[in-house]
Amino acid sequence: MTQNKTTAPGKRAARQIMGELWTPMSLDDIRTFPANTTASDPDGMTARMRKIPLDLLVRVYNLIMWCGSAPSFLLESVTTLISIKSKAREPTYFWPITISSVWIRTLHKILAGRLVRKIELDQRQRAFRQTDRCSDNIFLLDLMLRMHHSRKKPLYIALLDIAKAFDSLTHK
Repeated sequence: MTQNKTTAPGKRAARQIMGELWTPMSLDDIRTFPANTTASDPDGMTARMRKIPLDLLVRVYNLIMWCGSAPSFLLESVTTLISIKSKAREPTYFWPITISSVWIRTLHKILAGRLVRKIELDQRQRAFRQTDRCSDNIFLLDLMLRMHHSRKKPLYIALLDIAKAFDSLTHK
């Protein structure tokens, strides 16, 4: 708590990262396309749009980035309720899943990849990482419990259950 080292980037570092985030895309960026098995978007476009020449895709993404916003039809999403229990009738047994445009998902994947390469995240942070977070967290919890049990030391853990976090919100 008394370290002089700052953990948050300064304004200069933030501006530099943002500038690099929005540099024009290249063919290397577009190669991060989603797998062909990914869900189709609301218009039925699938990730098989790889048949579109990559240099054309680079131009489209650079145009979107230059405009600062994607066309509204690409920003539309479809939400479907998925039953997590057979013959489910209660709302708690349905999970909403929202599917957006393949074009936007790909753009977000490219920008997220750029951002992750530029920002150093704390190793204890679980969000925004390409890992099996549930498995990793179970492993870490098990490791802590075993270590503290074997050394007979007290351990204090705070858990946050957000399973019911969205019950009070309207899903329209």
